[in-house]
Amino acid sequence: MAKQQTSKDAAAEKSLAAGLHTVLKPFRDIDNWDVEHNPGDDVSHFPQARLDSLIERGLVQGEVETEVSSDNLD
Repeated sequence: MAKQQTSKDAAAEKSLAAGLHTVLKPFRDIDNWDVEHNPGDDVSHFPQARLDSLIERGLVQGEVETEVSSDNLD
């Protein structure tokens, strides 16, 4: 039988997913051209203005929020 997800598990899952910014296409670091950011890398630590610019250019995937509806837990 499948384990049902509790509200505590759902809250933890949502908090992990919120704020994640992952690289879609490789690009070089703005301050150090020797550093390359590759697809799948987490760049959530970048300043918001930098993240907005990268998202606009399609280099980074923006915030993804996953939320489990209580209707699906029955």
